[in-house]
Amino acid sequence: MAAVLLSAAFPLVSRAAAPAGHSKSADAGLEISGWIPYWRTATGTADVVPHMARFKEISPFGYTVMHDGTLADTAK
Repeated sequence: MAAVLLSAAFPLVSRAAAPAGHSKSADAGLEISGWIPYWRTATGTADVVPHMARFKEISPFGYTVMHDGTLADTAK
């Protein structure tokens, strides 16, 4: 499960960490979206704010799959 959560959060980190010389034209035609996991709400938000113009959508990530297969809303 941890690998799935990390892979869901990776696009946010990789785009937010783009080199300073990275141009917006390189993203032409792409819709960029990201997830902010519940355990990094404050720092994830701070990472995204400087790059808001590049994102089409940013979603909170707040559900955990329990051992019995049910979902728990961990963002409460």
